[in-house]
Amino acid sequence: KSDTTQAFTTCFASTPAGDVYVPAGQYKILGSITKNRSQNLIGAGSKASVFNCESTAAPCIVIADTEGPNLYADSRIQDLALQGPGTNNSSIGIFFGGDPSGHFSHAGAYADSASLMNVRISGFNRGVEFGNNSWANKFLRTLIFANSTGIYVPSGLANSGENLGLTDSLVFNNSVFGLDDHGGSEWMVSGSSFDYNGTAIENQREIG
Repeated sequence: KSDTTQAFTTCFASTPAGDVYVPAGQYKILGSITKNRSQNLIGAGSKASVFNCESTAAPCIVIADTEGPNLYADSRIQDLALQGPGTNNSSIGIFFGGDPSGHFSHAGAYADSASLMNVRISGFNRGVEFGNNSWANKFLRTLIFANSTGIYVPSGLANSGENLGLTDSLVFNNSVFGLDDHGGSEWMVSGSSFDYNGTAIENQREIG
């Protein structure tokens, strides 16, 4: 029942590299939790460790750090669920990389090689959103559903969109778009489906 945002922030601050484990339970999140590319966030299962994310204006989890482009780490969020506050707002489940506006993370932050494994993301305006400096991100056995837009890539991002992978995952029942990509990203899709979305995939590159 109590907000656990600061507890997770403290855990990550004391673990600059390595695993932060989330025991089975319901976790109330009122703000944003930020993890770097050297940290893993690992739950007890996608129906066991559940984050109840209540912010309607900020991401529940931000994956970003300012260590630069040659960190060559490989991190993950695994075996947990993110439940959002509803779709008629500005909520985001997971935000990758640098926020161009500088609100959620430094505009020059990186999120390359950060992956999601066995994660459930539902009930957000945007389940996943990409920012600057995010590439080689993988989604494995992940469910992104019942959001307004499942995965969103805005136009004008710097150094993002290369080698994105969606494997054995489901992007479904999102009311507007399953994947809304305005950056012309390089997606590799295997064994995954886009069922029952308003529009399955909107993939366009805006040039101007």
